[in-house]
Amino acid sequence: MRDTQRKGNIPVSQAIASFTQMGYDIVLLLTESASYDLLVDIGLEIKRIQVRYCSSNSVDLRRVHSNSK
Repeated sequence: MRDTQRKGNIPVSQAIASFTQMGYDIVLLLTESASYDLLVDIGLEIKRIQVRYCSSNSVDLRRVHSNSK
């Protein structure tokens, strides 16, 4: 496995663990072509989540809004 893939897998798995501990259902994608890494079912909505690597061992969950239009 390439180091860059491993670096990307670590925060995704940490995010999955964090959202699971919060009681949310997680949807994992079968492809890597999407602009997000996973989906989180928060009850009334499904949120698209893009996870970024950071050098610390903590998970920082933020809501980021981008309007490209």
